[in-house]
Amino acid sequence: MNKHKTYEHMKPDHVPEDLFIPGNIWGTWGGDPRVDFKKLLGGRDIVFMAEHYHAGHSDQGMWLVASAEGNRQVLLDAETFTSSGVKVFSRLLGGDLVFFPVETDPPLHGKYRNIIAPFFTPPSIAKLKDVITKRVDDMLDELLPKGRCDFTTEFGNLFPASIFLDIVGLPQDRKSEFLDWAHTAMSDPDAQKKRTAMQNIGDYLMEEVLSRRETPRNDLLSHIINSEVFGRPVTPEEATGCAVVLFLGGLDTVATHLSWVFRYLAENQEVQDLLRKEPKKIPEVNEEMFRFFSAVFLTRQALRDVEVAGAMIKKGDIVACCLPMANHDEQDLKDADVLDIDRSKKRHLAFGYGPHICVGMHLARLEMNIVLERWLARVHNIRIDGAYEPTSYVGNVMKLNSVPLTWSLIN
Repeated sequence: MNKHKTYEHMKPDHVPEDLFIPGNIWGTWGGDPRVDFKKLLGGRDIVFMAEHYHAGHSDQGMWLVASAEGNRQVLLDAETFTSSGVKVFSRLLGGDLVFFPVETDPPLHGKYRNIIAPFFTPPSIAKLKDVITKRVDDMLDELLPKGRCDFTTEFGNLFPASIFLDIVGLPQDRKSEFLDWAHTAMSDPDAQKKRTAMQNIGDYLMEEVLSRRETPRNDLLSHIINSEVFGRPVTPEEATGCAVVLFLGGLDTVATHLSWVFRYLAENQEVQDLLRKEPKKIPEVNEEMFRFFSAVFLTRQALRDVEVAGAMIKKGDIVACCLPMANHDEQDLKDADVLDIDRSKKRHLAFGYGPHICVGMHLARLEMNIVLERWLARVHNIRIDGAYEPTSYVGNVMKLNSVPLTWSLIN
């Protein structure tokens, strides 16, 4: 399980002993962290963790909600569970940046979200289909003749990052540097390294934002800094904060999901064969895989004493929603631990819930559909390359560290 240094905090008086998990469980895990996490929870719908998953975030620990019902309660009730009080980004970066839309609450949240929402509506995303398809094919033209790769580093991380950089208008030739910043900011166990990476991101994006105020371009960053909110121009601090949020979200979440999906395909040849023969099934199978491989943790802060999943949460407590466990809740979905490609019930929490539901979910769906269509059209017998002992990182997300693949070209 976790290989990083352990920190022991005192259990808060209001936390029952049987709900308290001491030490630091975040970091390197094995190849099936959802199964192992369920074992750690031991059937409990809610627990109290001594350490927050972001190193240095909370010195008093946090509640972790595992049940689907509890997650929906927390994510839907913004009047009780604030996002603006969490300050995951603010604690790491400091300063006067406004990290909208994630660290804002209704009604301000809606005003801020409306600035970027037009770029991520289904019609807007549909216009990107040809661009995304060409990007996938261009990458496959270079990758597939090699016959093998570490999927995570050679495709999974790079592809969604390239699409994101196009949308926001950042240079493709710095993609690797940006990915390194994002990985360190979100996943490094060293709090100082996280802060340094966040400072690099914030400083760089502030320069880009200010440049676009003077000379607008046809990209999302230019749109943000030249928009209005509350009857006034968006400030550089607001635009940069939003850019940081988009930067970290755009470079991490779809990449994480891709690695889980392609490991699954490599280990389940019959699913490959089915989707290759019947590509129209890809969107509905992808929806089940979004549920099954959901990976994100979300944080809120309680504004009043409130009961969640049978536990009394006190005003000021930090509360984390564990979407991977919520989507594997047998009380909410029959056979939730089974990836059923014929499942008729598609409801899940992979993109969150309530007012903060992921603004980029339509882009994520389109990217996943196109990636599967193009890979399966060009190769067959995708399989794990050699001996493989998978490891994962468990923190703000559950993600695989590598997926070595090999394949055969379709002539």
